[in-house]
Amino acid sequence: MFDFEMVVGREILPETLEKMVEICDSDFVDIQALIRSFDKNDGTIKLMGLKESGFYHLLPRVKFLKASMKEALFMDVEEVKAMVLCGGNTWERWV
Repeated sequence: MFDFEMVVGREILPETLEKMVEICDSDFVDIQALIRSFDKNDGTIKLMGLKESGFYHLLPRVKFLKASMKEALFMDVEEVKAMVLCGGNTWERWV
């Protein structure tokens, strides 16, 4: 068992995050790891909706989720706020 893991960037698959939340006590996830996609032709970065990302079903198992104001536009903040554990559902710690 690991103490914590931190996920950023979109270098992982949903299956990887699923395994990480199984073996780690605390999960610090930057939403860009979940909603960023890279164009296969020119490498430009685009943001997709959180529900379309393939990671949405894992949110109830994530303890801390970090999102910028720009990234928050790609999710229903109130819905996600209710789903993320936030170390005891303390929204202030979810910022």
